[in-house]
Amino acid sequence: MKQSDLIVPFVESVQDLCTTMLGCEDLQRGKVGVPECGRDESEITGIVGISGPDRGMVAISFPKKTALSMVSSFMGMEMTEMDSDVADALAEIVNIISGGAKPKLPHPDEQPFELGLPTVVNGNDYLVQSPSDSLWLEIPFTTEAGPFSIRITFESMKKSK
Repeated sequence: MKQSDLIVPFVESVQDLCTTMLGCEDLQRGKVGVPECGRDESEITGIVGISGPDRGMVAISFPKKTALSMVSSFMGMEMTEMDSDVADALAEIVNIISGGAKPKLPHPDEQPFELGLPTVVNGNDYLVQSPSDSLWLEIPFTTEAGPFSIRITFESMKKSK
């Protein structure tokens, strides 16, 4: 499976979400790359596991200000602090993005992909463990709400040794 086959569905899903549900007119995608080792500066991260013909994980990270702005647009009311309603809305945003990408992911033998339940992590003091030979790709975005990024890894994406 080519990396672009895995990335394009998520980029399209972000574009759909931003234009139809969040009213973002100025979504800009940055260059796809391999994230630096170390801690992400983002404060809120939504994570979804994917299983099927290939297993993987998607993590969407937001600075607190971006998360509150996006959730405010999503819910139609101003949100000013991180609480369970904001975490639930971010989980739903991550679910919508992953769910929008899922049917566009290549699936040989017609075996569908399945999504796990989204998990939202608030803060920077955590580490997502994945197999040591996993390659994570990061897609940065900017909007009027602020910056955020998507990180994707699948079993078929291995680091060059």
